[in-house]
This record gives sequence, C-alpha cells and structure tokens, in this order.
Amino acid sequence: MLAALVPALVLLVVSGALGSWSQHAFRGSAIGWFKRSRLALTLAVQGLGGHVSVGKDDVNRLIGSNDSDCSDYYDDDGYSDDDYGTDYDSGSDYSGDMCGSGAGSASLSVVPLTFTLLWIVALVLVLRSVRRRPGGTGPEAAVRVALLSAAAATVLAFVAQPSIEGVTLHSGPFRVLLWSFLISLVTAMVVLNGPALRARFAAAARVVGAATTALVVTVLFAGVVVFVIALANVDNGVTGDTLVMFGTVLPNLGLSGLALGWGAPLRAKETGTGSHAYDVSFGLSELSHIWNGWATVLAVLGGVVCALAIGLLASARARDRAEQFAVAGVFTVMFTVLVSIGGIASGGTGVATVVGGALGPAGSKVGSAMPESLLFALLWSVGGVLAAPYVRRVLGMAPAPAGDAAARPSPYAPPPFPYVPQQQRQQSPQPQQSAPEEVHDLGIVQPDRLSKDDSTRRDEGGGRHQ
Repeated sequence: MLAALVPALVLLVVSGALGSWSQHAFRGSAIGWFKRSRLALTLAVQGLGGHVSVGKDDVNRLIGSNDSDCSDYYDDDGYSDDDYGTDYDSGSDYSGDMCGSGAGSASLSVVPLTFTLLWIVALVLVLRSVRRRPGGTGPEAAVRVALLSAAAATVLAFVAQPSIEGVTLHSGPFRVLLWSFLISLVTAMVVLNGPALRARFAAAARVVGAATTALVVTVLFAGVVVFVIALANVDNGVTGDTLVMFGTVLPNLGLSGLALGWGAPLRAKETGTGSHAYDVSFGLSELSHIWNGWATVLAVLGGVVCALAIGLLASARARDRAEQFAVAGVFTVMFTVLVSIGGIASGGTGVATVVGGALGPAGSKVGSAMPESLLFALLWSVGGVLAAPYVRRVLGMAPAPAGDAAARPSPYAPPPFPYVPQQQRQQSPQPQQSAPEEVHDLGIVQPDRLSKDDSTRRDEGGGRHQ
C-alpha cells in the first residue's frame, strides 16, 4: 500500500520544479528555492480542496505598515489625482478600507484542476499495478489506499504554509484531508473494483464512463484551444510566466472556453459597497469586439464540435437511446459542478491590500455564469446525442439495421474447420446420395399384415380363422 504515496511524491516533484523555474520571478529577493517550492506546493494542494488564507494579525500588520503610503496616495475621495487627473466622488471611503486598521482575514480560492487531474492519473497508474497483486482488490483495499493518500496530502498541506516577510499563508490542511480522501476513495473504488461494479451496475457504469470520457475530451480540447490563443498573443503582453500559470489551470480555462462557446458568458462580480460593486459579463458578442467577427463564429464552431463529440461517444458506449440521453444528463451535471468550482474567488476585508489592490475590499469572483452554463450544457449535449446517428451515417460508422442483418450472412462468419479454400470447396464433387437399401423377405421378417392384432383383422372383415 506504500504505492498510494506516489501521487503525493508527484506533486512534491512538480512543486520543486516550479520552485526552480520561478527563480527569475523572485530575483533580488531573499526568497530561496525551498520557500518558492513551498509557495508552489500551496498552489498544488488547492487542487485537492485547499484554501489559501492570511490571518487577521498578518493583514492588520500589513495595513498598518502601509498607512502612510495610502494616506499619501489616496485623496479624500479615495482615488489618486495623479492617475486620473480629476477627482472621483465614489460615495464610499475606499481608502479607509484599504488603509484602515480594522481589517479582517483575507482569502483567495482557486482550484487548479491540473493538479487534481495529475493526482488522479498518478493514482490510477499505481493502482493498476496494485490490482494484480493478491489482496489488491476489494472495498477494504480501496479504503486503505484512500486513507494513506489523504494522510500524505495532509502532510503536504502542512508543509505548504510558508511565511514571507512576516505573512504566513495557510493552505487549509483539514479541507485537503477531507477532499483528498473522497477523491482517492472514488478513484480507488473504480480502479480496484471496476469489474465487479461493471458486472453489478452495467448500465450505470456505461453511462458514467461515457460521460466522464466526454467531459475529459471536450474540456481538454477547449483548454488547448484557449492555450493556443494565448500563445498567438505573446506579442500582446502574454509572457512565459503567464503561459506557465495558464498551464496550471488549463482545465479551468477549458471549462470557461467551452461554456463561452456554448453561450454562457464569463462573469466578474465584485461584492463591495457603493460604486465599487460591479457585475461585468463577457460573452460571444464581446468576443467579436476584441478580435473580429470570425472569433464568434469559430467559438460557436468549437462548441458544435464538442457537442458532436459527446453524442458520438454516447452512441459508441451506450446500448440504446435511453442510455445515450442519460449520458447527456450526467455530463451536464458534472460539467456544471466543475464550472462552479473552476473560477477564482477572493474574500475578506483586507484582501485588496494583501494582493496589491487588484481586488476589492469585500471580495470578488471571476468565472462562468452558473445558470447559463447549466442550461446551455444540457441543450448542446442533448443536441449532440440527437445528431449523432446522422453523423455516424455520414461518416460511415453507422451499424447495419436490425432487419437487414438477419437477411444477409455476416461477413465475419468463422471459416469451416478444417479450413478449405472457397474455390476448392466449389470444385470438389458433391457426395452422391445412396439408394435406399432393398429389404428381401426370407421368412424371418414378419410382414405388416401379419403383425396386426385380431381387432384390426375383424374390422377388415376377416374374423378369426375357422
């Protein structure tokens, strides 16, 4: 069962590699490789349910040290005249939130699904080898693997709490314990008890398996498309650091990109007070304003391709139309759940100071709109299932109708044994039917007329011999 520690070791190695890569980003500072690796590990355990937060004392100390800077930078209205040229009457004292001493804790919530996928893939590869060993299957083995994996993830979460310039980052180790156990338990049950589960719940296994495959294929496809678009805009400000960060959240980008192609907008919402509260949406119409009119067409075309992929996978894995529509429903549920956790959220009254003022004082959230994502995912996936049979016929993948299959012989009929070539079987003479054997009565075989009983003979008029 020590093989269950492999996913934790994989995350540790990846964090060390990110710590080495980020050396140029912290050039000139006193942050060494070990602390940078712990920062990367803090991001990695977020994929297992962690939650980055900064304590109240650290926030108050940061705000207290920045009071003089804030008082010089912000005027009475809360904004700098140097940057805007005029005074903006905001109606609320934003500088008081930024520079006041009564701040609470600050938190930043992001689930980098790349690390979640990395954990699951590493665990699956390890458990496939464990399954071949004696006693390596069964619910008990799955629970043992989940407990050991969750313990290793919790240790990583406790390690991933570095202190930088007097500020300690908390990674939420107890949340990591819970979610890593659930993720590992489900993965271990599917891998170690797959044959038994498929035999007992065959229809459900087919539906869930097809929906999961469709989800992975479509989300990764959309993520790669978004990543390629980022590469194409390197000259417009996208740097290597940004591309690496995009790689850590590639499935998150795929979820948002797929939802956008289906019609669900990307929404940024600020929950501050006064004029600082806003709710901005970015949909297909705004997409055409940034690039050109073809951007919207290509985004919708990508959504069509993903919908057809869902339908084709459902028709290939499911046995009837009811199971295919069930695949669309399960896909919609899983897609909506991932969209709900795939965004970025911040909270706490001191979060603006901690992250450099990029976020508002109360908190904000950036992600795909939930109701629209649920609605459009259901419509597009069901549409893909409806169109799948016609697409299969066009591509030549449709199976033969049931009526024709019984009328004509199967081209895959097994050859006769021993094998004789078709030409030789046609030329070989057919065996002649032998004539019926002639029976000669030598007095031994009793004729039928003598074998009749007396009653039959009386009926014929013979009676008893006198």
